Amino acid sequence: MRKLSHRTFLGLAVLAFLTAGAAGALWLVTGWRREETLRLIASQAIEERVAGIRALPAANLGRRESVDRLLEAVKTSWLLGGSDAIQEAAAESLQELGPVIVPELLSRLAQADEYRTGETIYNALRGLGDRAMPQILTALVDDWTIHEGVRSMLLREFGPRGLPQLLARVRPGGPPDSRLRVLGIIARLGTEARPASLRLLKLLDDPAELPEIRSQALSALGAIEPLSDAMIPRLKGLLRGAIEPLRMTAIQETGKLGARGGPLAQELASIVGSPEASWASWQEAAEALAKVDLTEAVDLSQAAQALSSEDEETRRFAASCIGRRGKAFRPLLGLAAKALALATVESSASIQVAVLSFGAEAVPALLPLLEGPDEARERIATAIQTATEIHPSTLRTVVDALPGASARCHSVLMSILKARGGAARHYLAEAIRNGEAPLREAAQKAVDELLKDP
Repeated sequence: MRKLSHRTFLGLAVLAFLTAGAAGALWLVTGWRREETLRLIASQAIEERVAGIRALPAANLGRRESVDRLLEAVKTSWLLGGSDAIQEAAAESLQELGPVIVPELLSRLAQADEYRTGETIYNALRGLGDRAMPQILTALVDDWTIHEGVRSMLLREFGPRGLPQLLARVRPGGPPDSRLRVLGIIARLGTEARPASLRLLKLLDDPAELPEIRSQALSALGAIEPLSDAMIPRLKGLLRGAIEPLRMTAIQETGKLGARGGPLAQELASIVGSPEASWASWQEAAEALAKVDLTEAVDLSQAAQALSSEDEETRRFAASCIGRRGKAFRPLLGLAAKALALATVESSASIQVAVLSFGAEAVPALLPLLEGPDEARERIATAIQTATEIHPSTLRTVVDALPGASARCHSVLMSILKARGGAARHYLAEAIRNGEAPLREAAQKAVDELLKDP
């Protein structure tokens, strides 16, 4: 299109006014402005394109076309070598179009296929600031088509500032699904959502509130920052309660406390041992129980009774307690060793850990059990060998056991000594030099056997 001179344009404007009045003149002016803007925005000269971009909000192109033209100008700006100036102008023009274009920008942001376009849209949204807040928060809550990367970016930028508006949306009386989504958004803000903690506690403590809302409020509190010890009484009440969504979340949050969750271990153990607990609750409680400090949860008599139980899971739970407290359960070492002899494939690993937690003292307790049934001997031998690897000095105890060992027990001891190589030979040599006659003889035979079959 050929650019009209000012004189020609003025003549046409006068003619339009005489023939159609002011409306005709306005139509001509608007049309000329539109065509001129489009010409400039498509120009290959940076200065003209920037001028066209800045003039576009006044060109009355319509919301969608305005966004299309601005983003296309940005997308092709790399060809001109002036993308920074063009991006800046485009972001400012998008802001000038106002909050009404926010839904369109959010849609385009998810579809942006190159960084200049995405950066321009994001800068425009940032520039709109609080004016765009209602539309952005509504989109974050209700529009699940927003790309996850875009959602995270918007949360970082607008979430903390929009916290008061988000909290207003969780007030009782609103749609439950929407309230749950808002609580999920608050949780994602992490420490930035600390000002919401009191409101979340009120939701959690309200018995008239929906269990799902209370559960999500608890989850949000745990996501904002680690729950304090002051929350333990609340968690204890929820763990003892019968409201499944709340109890499940309380179990998960208790597990996150780690060692600090010790005061709640008894409640977790009750869920694990309850025949009425759902499979999901049982599994979560068992996992949480493995994370908390069990020092205050189980005493010696309880652990002894559990270790002697005919139930495999009960023995495994007791072993977990012992494995965490180690030598505090020293009187139960013999029971733990016997539990290992009785263990199945599923529980042997956890019970072995419990036995080994007693340190070097485990080996003397395990050695007599090598005389037991064949199926147990391999587990006991593995535990003894592992103990000698952790505590090499226990090889002396293995060597000392050689003189009185039965034939099948002697064979196992020799396998352990052979596996330990040079470390075992050191203690055998020591026994030959310093031991009593039976020990010296047994040690010498062991050395001769090792030399024959190194």
